[in-house]
Amino acid sequence: MLFFTLLSAAFSFDDQCVGALNPPNPIPGKKLRFLQLMIRHGARSPLSAWLPQTARGYWLCDSDDSLAPRMHAAPIEHYRRFKQVFDQRLIDYLPNCRSGDLLVSGMDQHDRLGALYHKYLFETHGLFSSLPVDPNETYFRCTDIERTFRSAEGFLHGVFPPQGPNEIMDIETDTSDLSILRPSESFCKDLNHMREEYVKTDAYQNWVDSTWEIVKDFAKSLGVTQKSSGNINSVCDFLATVYCDDKRLPLEAQNETVQQACLHSIGFNMYDYYQYNSTVAGSYTMRKMVKVADQFVTDKKTKFSLLSAHDSSIASILIFLLGKNMNSWNRIPPFASHLAMELWSTDEEPTDYFIRFAMNGRDLPLEKMENQTVVKYDDFKNAYSDYQTYCAEVPV
Repeated sequence: MLFFTLLSAAFSFDDQCVGALNPPNPIPGKKLRFLQLMIRHGARSPLSAWLPQTARGYWLCDSDDSLAPRMHAAPIEHYRRFKQVFDQRLIDYLPNCRSGDLLVSGMDQHDRLGALYHKYLFETHGLFSSLPVDPNETYFRCTDIERTFRSAEGFLHGVFPPQGPNEIMDIETDTSDLSILRPSESFCKDLNHMREEYVKTDAYQNWVDSTWEIVKDFAKSLGVTQKSSGNINSVCDFLATVYCDDKRLPLEAQNETVQQACLHSIGFNMYDYYQYNSTVAGSYTMRKMVKVADQFVTDKKTKFSLLSAHDSSIASILIFLLGKNMNSWNRIPPFASHLAMELWSTDEEPTDYFIRFAMNGRDLPLEKMENQTVVKYDDFKNAYSDYQTYCAEVPV
């Protein structure tokens, strides 16, 4: 999925498909002490392979010089690397992409984003001064979906450029049975219960009925004939993904009415659902984010944390923070979006921390803090303490 706004039949590719390369602004009178960054994976191949192979186009997910290759190293006496190569007769998108795989262009997006934050961390704020960084001062995590691992690789190349052939960076990874960094009804009973209630609402039913009427011809051209929210979301995601890789859209999708409907659908399907109870979807991910921040407050070691995740992950945190202020249904996080959670303090009171969130470089007004953007860390945790209430079965 992506963040794109249609003002006409022509899209704005740079603005709507890829997150803006803007770092957060400095806070006058305070110093940055800790940065936790949640990123959305980079550009990927479509999640489904509906069109005939000859009509799918060229999608590159690996190359000899890619930043996150399908390569496995064996550190034995004579160093050897093993390259994973897929059988092109079986692949969904030629020459080497399965459905939903990170594109080489997605790796490059994160390399550029990493370079932006390298400057932010090393030059602008001096949080780090030399390379390689101390592993005790960093924490990296991704979901169980491979494209988030490879996106993290691309980002880490940019933010901490390699200094030697023997560096090892651990990226803690979720499992398909339980992922701390992505909202799912299968992981959380409270979220499952919320979903059961939400799909009975008039708003949801009206969205399904009205959107299907607009996109059904496009859907049927892909072989999708059953009206459902899942199918609507899938065909609209397909439209968005094909556009954002600059591929030709199927004829049935080459009209503004279908594109506008899909634009609205992609946002509504996520934001309206999560806002049914703004705390639930992001609860356990926020617990993890606070836990990592608290660890820094306690031991002053972990100064940078990277959480490589999905648009749904970022959206759940945006809804959690902004609540009813989050009303822009047509705008969900683009590829390579970045949500910063920062702790700041003064030299006079270095342990009196303030927290600030920024989405693609823009400060976020906190609904429960009278829409302030910089607040005391302890006050934030008290005001937003309901993140501890839901999804208690998910360990963080």
